[in-house]
Amino acid sequence: AGCTPKTENIGEALTQTSNTEKYPLELTDGAGNKVTIDKKPERIISAAPSNTEILFGLGLGDKVVGVTSYCDYPIEAKSKPQIGDLFTPNVEKIIELQPDIVINSWSINDEMKKQLEEAGIKVVTYAPESISQVIDAIEKIGNLTDSDSEAKKIVEEMKRKQNEIVEKVKDVEKTKVFYEIEYSSALWTAGADSFIDELITLSGGENIAKDAKGSYSEYSVEALIEKNPDIYISNTFNAALKDISDVKMRPGYENIAAIKNNKVEILDGNILSRPSQRVVEALELMAKAIHPEIFK
Repeated sequence: AGCTPKTENIGEALTQTSNTEKYPLELTDGAGNKVTIDKKPERIISAAPSNTEILFGLGLGDKVVGVTSYCDYPIEAKSKPQIGDLFTPNVEKIIELQPDIVINSWSINDEMKKQLEEAGIKVVTYAPESISQVIDAIEKIGNLTDSDSEAKKIVEEMKRKQNEIVEKVKDVEKTKVFYEIEYSSALWTAGADSFIDELITLSGGENIAKDAKGSYSEYSVEALIEKNPDIYISNTFNAALKDISDVKMRPGYENIAAIKNNKVEILDGNILSRPSQRVVEALELMAKAIHPEIFK
């Protein structure tokens, strides 16, 4: 009887065997790159706030050894060593931190990637542009870090929340919406196939800028006034729009229904711009802004 292993030891042994059998793991990342992960990553660097949120959501905060200066959520991420900002990560700093893997978004270019790979550091890229792609990224990052069960829980809760919101607005009359990214030398908005367009549509709105020339592009003020949106939405990153008085002073805007009826909403820029599990929070923010009567 003394030689019989305890139940908890058996479970631990099975887990270790499972982890060993999983690696090396061959995968194709979000950019179509084929990558082989030789062993379970124990030291991870995130090169984007969205991926940082995903990693912490998977319970991997203790394995995150580096983040960008833009990574401010959850609060624990702010205490991690920084590899530079979102746009200019420092390759030398990354190598110095000795990660097993870097979870990139788009800031690490091919030249940087080559330097990291020559240093023995794996690089995988995930830059989702829709809710379904966010879900796929969470599942893939969960898989490569051996956090599949945690990823499954996150995805199930995301789908539950998304379905709940969509169900609430499915029978409402569509509201004409315009989303202002920024207003400086030109007016910028989100067009068809953009992340914001998807949020507006799922929230029971009609994006009047679907005819914009790109997912994110300039838009003419004349077209905006002609299409006359019922609600005007922007984000906290937009320095040109802090409250309704900022748009009321713009030439011609006084004729827009959203402006006349004080239907201007400024939403959290962090939540709206980061394709992580908090995308369902972004959807809820958008839905509440477009149909406040439903979400009381």
